Amino acid sequence: MTIVRSFEAVIPLSPDDVLLVLGDLRLHLSLWSFSEVYVDKIREIRGNEGVIDLVIGDTTNRLNIKLKTTSTNEVKVVELEGQGDIYLFLRIEVSIRGLFTLLTGRLTVKSSFFKERRIEGALVRFLDNLRRKMIYELPLVVEPLKKGRVTPPPSQPLVEPVKSAPAPQPREEVKAAEEVKPPTSPAKPLKPVAPFEEFGDPRGLEDEVFLSMLILKSQLISSLKREVSGEAIIPAVMNIYKESKINVMYSNWIDEEGNRVKALIRDGNLTGFRVEAKDGKILNGREALEYVAKLGKKLWRIYIYSVTT
Repeated sequence: MTIVRSFEAVIPLSPDDVLLVLGDLRLHLSLWSFSEVYVDKIREIRGNEGVIDLVIGDTTNRLNIKLKTTSTNEVKVVELEGQGDIYLFLRIEVSIRGLFTLLTGRLTVKSSFFKERRIEGALVRFLDNLRRKMIYELPLVVEPLKKGRVTPPPSQPLVEPVKSAPAPQPREEVKAAEEVKPPTSPAKPLKPVAPFEEFGDPRGLEDEVFLSMLILKSQLISSLKREVSGEAIIPAVMNIYKESKINVMYSNWIDEEGNRVKALIRDGNLTGFRVEAKDGKILNGREALEYVAKLGKKLWRIYIYSVTT
């Protein structure tokens, strides 16, 4: 059986700029990170050929893949072909439309009748999400790629470390202990610690270009649903990180109203925290933490990504 679906997208880039991403197999595959369709494992990639395990719905498919680009007149063509457990062919024509570029895509997938029924819905949603990703993310990542900045320079590390006070030296600790005097009056109760104050001001996700590059370097590893309050989000994120056993984890929380909470953790430290509210408000760092702490219990869909450094 054969599944055929098409799409169009207009983006503010030149065709050559578009090919910086779509014409590179690794960067191209990094766009395929959705809850129902994603690259589960890259077994081998050399140039623009390789072997991957592609998850579609509840199926995992081993594919030998090849990507090639050709030009005919004013149209550039990207073709990604995969053969194995299924046959997959994605053709994207890249042409000029005024000051913009028109992408015309066509996806063809061949499989058995029973597998087709299991994967068709996921593929339809995948193509719609891929179109949106090309429209909104490609323009943000192309400029750094043109400058050769696939990763930030040393002065701007991939993940900023959490700011914390230096630990006292042993001599200072001993001296401090000797100088402690018993209180002459009852001790005052400690001031309650504000929610999430221990995490400081994690602003690692506030830069839009960096966020887009981070998404390009991320691979979806799992998705789940949790009903939690705002105060329970960070503890839940940290527990998921510990269970995942990966160095750098990016997670995207989405509620039923369309609000998004994004967290970046590296080596056990929360280095980026961002809120994108449904009304368009964007908060980062401490402001985002304080906003989330006030949220009541609600159902969240959580997408967990492993980030390649």
